[in-house]
Amino acid sequence: MLEIARTLNCSMSTVHFWLKKHHIPTRKSTDYPSQYNESHKANLPKEKIIELYCLKKLSTRGVAKHFGVAQSTLRRYMKKYNIPARMGKDARQKWKPFKLKLSRNELHQLYWIEGLTTTEIAKKYNVSPYCVQCSLQRNDVPRKKPHQFNKGIIPWNKGKPFPQVSGENNYRWKGGYEPYYGPDWRYQKRLALKRDNYTCQMCGRSRRELKRMPDVHHIIPYPESKDNSLSNLISLCYSCHCRLEHRRGKLGVENGTFQRMVSKVEAAS
Repeated sequence: MLEIARTLNCSMSTVHFWLKKHHIPTRKSTDYPSQYNESHKANLPKEKIIELYCLKKLSTRGVAKHFGVAQSTLRRYMKKYNIPARMGKDARQKWKPFKLKLSRNELHQLYWIEGLTTTEIAKKYNVSPYCVQCSLQRNDVPRKKPHQFNKGIIPWNKGKPFPQVSGENNYRWKGGYEPYYGPDWRYQKRLALKRDNYTCQMCGRSRRELKRMPDVHHIIPYPESKDNSLSNLISLCYSCHCRLEHRRGKLGVENGTFQRMVSKVEAAS
């Protein structure tokens, strides 16, 4: 398949795909006598495997490297010779000694006073950053917290004006709206809620049932009347408020529903 792929200038997976699509069976390893004859097979003696693996306590990778074969080949021979593999603590290699031999004062000088990171210390002494971290932990040198890494470094945007991204400069701007209902709106809103006992005047649900504060609705819209008096305000829940706004937009202000609202508010006040 490799030779066919080189001839057709494609990958082996492509050749395998088309062989499978055309129902052409692939050859097994026994069909290659020139590559898998007896002279090319590995011959690992049992005594040598026992000496290296059991007596000298080498790992399977080390033994396989000694014979110049793959680990799977070594495991196959170990299974053939009934040589049990090490398990648990016996299979783990002992920790290698720390390569970074620095005192606590030297580590503190490099890490805290000179301000070097663990990666910079590792490059300086040709060790891994994990080795530096273990040395810091072993010598009880406290580690830096996230806000201490950039301490003393001036940010690039300090003192520079931040670009405005609100209002018309925002890419999601759609024209905006004017929510301002006059200087006395907040005060009148609280009075209207207190007058209506924090209850919707259409469905009768209270603030506890709604699990939120009711809305305060202008019976006659504010841009038209600019009236924030209590006679023009009524407390409604969110659903009734939406329903009434829909009716007002569909039927107009001079509808009988709004006249009944005005009379109800006057009677309550």
